[in-house]
Amino acid sequence: MLARKIMPQVLLNGDHREIDFSPAWENLIRLSPHIISIVRACLALFGGAMFRPAARLRVSALRLWGALAFIALPHLARSAETGYFPAPEKQGGWRSLVAANQRATARQKTAVADKAGIDWDKLSEAWTYCESLRGRHSLLVIRHGWIAGEWHNFTAPLGIASCTKSIAALSIARLCELSDRGLTKQKIGLDDFAWRYLPASWSEAEPARKKIQLRHLLTMTSGLTPHNGPYTREYASVLFAQTVEAPPGTVWAYSSAPVDMLSYIVEAVSGRRMGDFFNEEIGARIGAVPAFFPPISGKGGKPTEPSGGSGGPGGGARFTARELARVGYLLLHDGAWGNGGASQQLIGAARVREFTQDVPGLKRATFREPNFARIVNSNRSYGHLFWTNSTQEPLGAAVPRDTFFMWGWGKQICAVIPSLDLVVVRLGPEAALNDRPDFYAQLFSRIMAAMVPAAP
Repeated sequence: MLARKIMPQVLLNGDHREIDFSPAWENLIRLSPHIISIVRACLALFGGAMFRPAARLRVSALRLWGALAFIALPHLARSAETGYFPAPEKQGGWRSLVAANQRATARQKTAVADKAGIDWDKLSEAWTYCESLRGRHSLLVIRHGWIAGEWHNFTAPLGIASCTKSIAALSIARLCELSDRGLTKQKIGLDDFAWRYLPASWSEAEPARKKIQLRHLLTMTSGLTPHNGPYTREYASVLFAQTVEAPPGTVWAYSSAPVDMLSYIVEAVSGRRMGDFFNEEIGARIGAVPAFFPPISGKGGKPTEPSGGSGGPGGGARFTARELARVGYLLLHDGAWGNGGASQQLIGAARVREFTQDVPGLKRATFREPNFARIVNSNRSYGHLFWTNSTQEPLGAAVPRDTFFMWGWGKQICAVIPSLDLVVVRLGPEAALNDRPDFYAQLFSRIMAAMVPAAP
């Protein structure tokens, strides 16, 4: 499987074949945290010949790439351990090298270094930092499928706030996947207009709304007047009352209302509340316990109401760090999950990348002022309801640019770093942390400092 990912694709174009290196190179970079070691090995093997004209090498492109892949395999083996997927928690759950809230022994520290490539003592400094800020914290660090560090001062599943937006995005992604396979009662795609799946009165009240696509709702560019609460019993009617203030796709405005519309869309197409849809179509298939999704009108809302998808109503879906890490691990493996040795593609790899990477068009969109987003020009590091660290502003310069993450009120986060084969979850809705703009940079600088360089 690893060799397939880093080998070029042979494309049929009419009567001849073309070799496409771009996806192979992309995957090689994405999977390997050891590019320098690979290049050094290549130089040792080929010497300066690597940089001469191809015609003088007398080595075909495929053979050269094959040699590069062969050299890369030892370096990528640990980070591509796709054969492991955690069992449900009731059946043993994640494999762990150190018990939660326990200080590692010398033998355990060695195991953490060998199996997870992490210095446990340095990693524990990340938890020390969390504790120093008081409040509720749950920190989980998983690398190469191993829990290398786990600390918490609460265990109950709490609302993950706007991390729920990413869960809503994955529900749409899964719905589109089922639609592509002909398994939904009606077809659906990101370029479809939202009005097709929403109450007719919504578009009839303002015809300009008919230009809003699902993609706009997923990228905060609907053009609707942003609304971010309060989430009262009247919220359902309020979210449908927001008017168009800009052409869809031209202005980026962080908002909950457009995301909560996605809950209605999931229900219209699947016949299930979004929370039920996620739990059945994704959660159950990755061994997660069913998560509670508050109704759209928040506390006191009827269970029959659509699920809140933005994380605003009722504080968002309820997850523990271990359960949310499963979602991150699914994305780390490009939407595939293995159960009993058989791997199932829940969301296509291309779709996972589309949702979790920057949307190029957002860089050209106008950042609306005022904006509910706390970071100016944060549209430059946004995907489809996922954040990225491509600019290295959200999480800091120490964190690789290929990182993508869910972000919720109180500095809650589920971060996936493909180049390090790493998943980091920090939960605990603490209002005081919202006033610490450097919290993520401080936390992740400590986690990054714990990464053990690979042996040359």
